[in-house]
Amino acid sequence: MSDYLEKGKGVLSVLTNNGHQAYLIGQVVRSIMLDTGYDEIDITTSASIEQIVKNFTQYKYEIINNDTVMLYYEGYLFSISPFKNINDGKFSKKNKRMHYSEILEQDLASRDFTINAIAMSHGGMLTDAFNGYKDLTSGKIRAIGKASKRFKEDPLKIIRAVRLVSELNFKMEISTANAFKRRVKYVDKLSIDFELINELRKLLDGQYLKKALLYIKDAKLYKYLDFFGYPLKRLSKKYMDCDFAIFAIAAFVYNNRIPDEFENYFSDLDKIRELVELSLLITKENYDTVLLYKYGVDNCLIANKVNRLIGKSKRKDKQIIKLFKNLPIKSRDDMDFKIEDLVKLANGSMSQTINNIYEDMEFKVVTKELLNKYQDLSEYAINELSNLHFDNVNNEVIQNIPINNTKEERIYTFDENESFKQEEIIIEKQIKEFSTQNMPSNEVERSLEEREKILKIREAEIKTLEKNTLKQKLDVEARDLTNQSIEILRSMKYVEYDTVSIESKKELRDTFEKVLVSANPKYGSLKEGNENEED
Repeated sequence: MSDYLEKGKGVLSVLTNNGHQAYLIGQVVRSIMLDTGYDEIDITTSASIEQIVKNFTQYKYEIINNDTVMLYYEGYLFSISPFKNINDGKFSKKNKRMHYSEILEQDLASRDFTINAIAMSHGGMLTDAFNGYKDLTSGKIRAIGKASKRFKEDPLKIIRAVRLVSELNFKMEISTANAFKRRVKYVDKLSIDFELINELRKLLDGQYLKKALLYIKDAKLYKYLDFFGYPLKRLSKKYMDCDFAIFAIAAFVYNNRIPDEFENYFSDLDKIRELVELSLLITKENYDTVLLYKYGVDNCLIANKVNRLIGKSKRKDKQIIKLFKNLPIKSRDDMDFKIEDLVKLANGSMSQTINNIYEDMEFKVVTKELLNKYQDLSEYAINELSNLHFDNVNNEVIQNIPINNTKEERIYTFDENESFKQEEIIIEKQIKEFSTQNMPSNEVERSLEEREKILKIREAEIKTLEKNTLKQKLDVEARDLTNQSIEILRSMKYVEYDTVSIESKKELRDTFEKVLVSANPKYGSLKEGNENEED
């Protein structure tokens, strides 16, 4: 922090040495006075946008909304804005502290709240024109001038008010709180831009978000926030631990789109897109080992949290963690038969066919159709290469693979199935014992009926397990077909991959699922279920 502040003073020096006034303002000054941390430094100056840029031509910068320069200086980011020439709010010279500028006064009078209107010079001298220090020490958020006018002329200040509550654990003083509630409807005039996104990020990441949500709930602010309204409403009515990333993804999922304004906001937008896609895939009824393996336990926990926030799922943390622990493999590194082994078997071929065989093998291990044993997997690989008439097989490698003389049925070997089968054996044994005992016929008949019911229930559960596994395989095949189709269109230059919307991908995947169910006999058991759902 001290290095950041020193670099900030360096920016002040450059501006003042070139004949401009320049001061630290906002969060950094508040934090210095309260002895708390800060993550940004704002600077206000008498220099125009053009003059600011001219003084820092050797550094990277970006102009935001034609009134702010985001300057990358000596490894740090600084927000530099020219003085605003709006003379509003009451100003008294007796309230000044150690340093005063008539031009600076106009800028301070244009600011939102008293605690944000304290300026600090390079030497540490303060200008506190509106008793901001007093409000800082008493924990109050007070608008400069008439709060209702402030909120109406710039509705972003309404969001900033609750953001400051979330960050500082302050209260709005009575007139500011009343104006906040009356003017909250003007929030609907805000469009999605960098400033709004930044305010929401600070709001959601604030240490005292719960307190801020009380103001939001009381004023029904969420009604006027459009794109972010629904997740904010849910959060204000049923609090859950939630940072801005989770909140933003929830808004993307609920609205089924990611606004262009977020293009450069997240450092890893591809990761955000992946989480959005996963959250759309996981519904109340749809959670499987394949998705868990593909996306990982951490991403699945995030997706579940996203869906909880928008009311599309219950909390499933324990279920997700248990499923992950029970996976035969947690990643490709756990495979006993490596991709390098398959490449050797294929005489060094690295074709897409080889990759597809390995991915299919990987999937079968996850769904327990294959055991994760080198011998089993190598035999499967050889059979697949043979079925595909792959001519370039390395016979020397094949000869060194041990022969498996104990063939086992590998398909759908569920631990649950084994336990059910054991129960069936026990029940059948009990039935035989009952038939040899001298019991009244009516009791024997009743006992037999009860056990037959148990058997039917177990059979139904086994069928359900097998059906769910089939659904998992269908989902994977449909997603693979979707990705391959988009890749073909991209290679033919019909589309760019990133331009295909999440909704379009989902519709295409659903179409492939319907085609596979209707055309492929192995999915015949799913066909009846789909027809019933349509009815």
